[in-house]
Amino acid sequence: MTRNTGPAAATISVPLNRLHPAPENVRRTGAGEGLDELAASIRAHGLLQNLNVRREVGPRGGWTGRYFVIAGGRRLAALRRLAEAGRIGRTARIPCRVVEDDDATEASLAENVVRIAMHPADQFEAFAKLAGEGHSPERIARRFGVSVLTVRQRLRLAAVAPSIMKAYRAGDLTLEAVTAFAVTDDAAAQERVWRQTAGHGHPATIRRLLTEGRVPLTDRRVRIAGLAAYEMAGGLIERDLFNTEDGGGWISNPGLLDDLIQAKLDLAAEAVRAEGWRWVEVARDFPHDRLWRMRRARPEAVPLTEEQERRREALAEEYDAIAAEGGESPEGEAADRLEAIEAELAALEAGETRWPAEALALAGAVVSLDPWGEGVRVERGFIRDEDLPPEPADDDEADEAGGEGGDHERQNTDDEPPDCSTTTRTRCEAFTLPNHDGGRAADQFRAPGTSCAARMN
Repeated sequence: MTRNTGPAAATISVPLNRLHPAPENVRRTGAGEGLDELAASIRAHGLLQNLNVRREVGPRGGWTGRYFVIAGGRRLAALRRLAEAGRIGRTARIPCRVVEDDDATEASLAENVVRIAMHPADQFEAFAKLAGEGHSPERIARRFGVSVLTVRQRLRLAAVAPSIMKAYRAGDLTLEAVTAFAVTDDAAAQERVWRQTAGHGHPATIRRLLTEGRVPLTDRRVRIAGLAAYEMAGGLIERDLFNTEDGGGWISNPGLLDDLIQAKLDLAAEAVRAEGWRWVEVARDFPHDRLWRMRRARPEAVPLTEEQERRREALAEEYDAIAAEGGESPEGEAADRLEAIEAELAALEAGETRWPAEALALAGAVVSLDPWGEGVRVERGFIRDEDLPPEPADDDEADEAGGEGGDHERQNTDDEPPDCSTTTRTRCEAFTLPNHDGGRAADQFRAPGTSCAARMN
């Protein structure tokens, strides 16, 4: 067998199906990483570096006709992946450099140790050069086997301010910090933050400084106004290529967004005013601190129509019949039907409500933004103290004569709270707040010995 060593080693073409990974290949960790990208690169540009191989020797010392790849195992795996996908033939001729057994491990080690990996900045700028030559991100992605997003990210990184890229190449900045600067394509803003942080800012700090004042796409105003409506109105969006978890970008025209929100609030308020309320207030945020103390009117139930009454009776009869037939634990279709009847009966019992004219004349409504971004929120029935009707005059207080009989009458009633007049009692019952436990709240406004009217004021 001829010994081939050093530069004189033979270069031959070997059918792909005769090439196999060598057991002495020194690369163990990360051998399977990035194969899709490597396969795409080989398909687009060809095999740029030969494989180093040695002949396989059989038990009797003869050559088996196969070759072990001692340097280039990832390239072999990528070639096999292309063959499996039908991109190249299984017997495609692959250029190989033949190395003798004595040099096999040394050659494998030399390829992996002596090689210097390309600096990421060089890769960013190489992608930018391709883009400058007219190649689209989609075409670059196809030729290098990466996603379009990856290409766009690298192009954005290549465009950071020169001083930042210089510091990165010198090892004074981490890739995470450069990525934080690339959250915007505004080179002037990058330079400003670079000087502000004296070149030593934490990535989170850099991002925060570069995104101050922006409205993220997750903001409730964006959800309420609608991203489509914002864009149709001419609004711009700045996408975050490096963080899709926070909505993927920001609103570039917050003033326009506020105009759209105000238009939604005004439209809703106009519809609420048409209901006949005494007053309607528009507020971005619901004024809890001020309104929670107010008394509230309550809507009244609308009686069921004759048709609804007949439907309720029919459902009740059907329910009783099914329950009687099915016993205590009905199953299958019977149980499903009972559940459906219960739901319909509950809806009928809940019925519709309407606001009485007295409530509309006395109370108001507040139109605000839902705190969770679900839309416009309308709360009705708030009663301002100044809008409460005056209380009827107290006959006892009006009696200035103060005769003996009158004094005796007042003395007898001191141990009991004064009774409410019919008008005042109606006001108390119609305009009371629910307690936190769901009960009536009239009593929480009542001090011992006070009237209904007193506890409302």
